[in-house]
Amino acid sequence: MTENWAAYIDPATGEGVGVYSPVAQTLTCYRVGDDGSRACSDCSYFAPTMRFAIKPGMQLSYHVFITMGTAEQLRKVFSGIRGWAMANRPEFLQSAELVDAIPAI
Repeated sequence: MTENWAAYIDPATGEGVGVYSPVAQTLTCYRVGDDGSRACSDCSYFAPTMRFAIKPGMQLSYHVFITMGTAEQLRKVFSGIRGWAMANRPEFLQSAELVDAIPAI
């Protein structure tokens, strides 16, 4: 994930939901349900992933941002969040507990 975000986009409308996770560089994803199915039991899933050691007493916190729109709109929103956070809230882009984390491959 070169931009630390992923999305599910409806090919019919070009719109979808995106998730930006500044601390993760990889993700896992799957879809349950037949292609084109709209059954209520269908599920589209993705989760940002990282690999790190769990240490005694460790408390983990991180930020994730969610929005809806076209891929272009998502990229613009997430880029804006990143720029704002770099200038105003750098803790949104990192987690002290994950300094040694590496992408989960």
